[in-house]
Amino acid sequence: MKSLKILIVGSLMLFGLNINAQENSVVTNSNGWYMYSGTHRLNDTWGLHTLSHVRRNNIITDWQQSLNRIGLTYRFKNGAQGAFGYDYVLTYPYGDLPISEKKRTHAIWETITLKQDVGVFKISHRYRLEQLFTTTLSEIDYKFSNRFRYMLSTSVNIKEDYFIAFFDEVFISFGENVTSNNLNQNRIYLGFGKKINNGNIQIGYMNQLIKKGPSALFEMDNTLMLGLNYNFDFSKHTNRK
Repeated sequence: MKSLKILIVGSLMLFGLNINAQENSVVTNSNGWYMYSGTHRLNDTWGLHTLSHVRRNNIITDWQQSLNRIGLTYRFKNGAQGAFGYDYVLTYPYGDLPISEKKRTHAIWETITLKQDVGVFKISHRYRLEQLFTTTLSEIDYKFSNRFRYMLSTSVNIKEDYFIAFFDEVFISFGENVTSNNLNQNRIYLGFGKKINNGNIQIGYMNQLIKKGPSALFEMDNTLMLGLNYNFDFSKHTNRK
């Protein structure tokens, strides 16, 4: 019942953002995100999280963004997982609403993830706080902002090692340096995956809707996503010593 309530609230937030976008100007892009991620076990409770994204505009021809992440994860006895880490992000001018010049962001983040099984569905709730330090490559001073993200994701096995995955993630920026303290971004994804030893591979489609500051402009990105998740178990090497 609690999961259903969260799903309804998230759907209403998405509906409100989409209605708002329909009443204003929307510019579309076609992007391709090519991704690697992994959570590598260090012992029974701690893990090392790594991630790297190559994000391209016009599917593959031009840069949109690059993202590299490293963090530590902690597994609680009740099955919940905490994590904290660091992102380095480069954002490029792209599309019909480009930024004035390339931007660099250093992000510190903290995450709590709760998981549950509801029938055949494996459901995950991810709550993330981010502290963002952003500047252009020609500037020295950084602009600080806060952001909250909530992701509802689920997957269901369809045959042996194959599965279907879905997620919806909302972004809310806040703080004195944020011009619009409302819901300003949503990502919704549907994909198909295959389990492999120690991970999986996925291909899917993501619709990303971004509110461009305080203006009445929205950016809608239709994104092809190709991903590899592979997890190493370093605890085996530690135990051998």
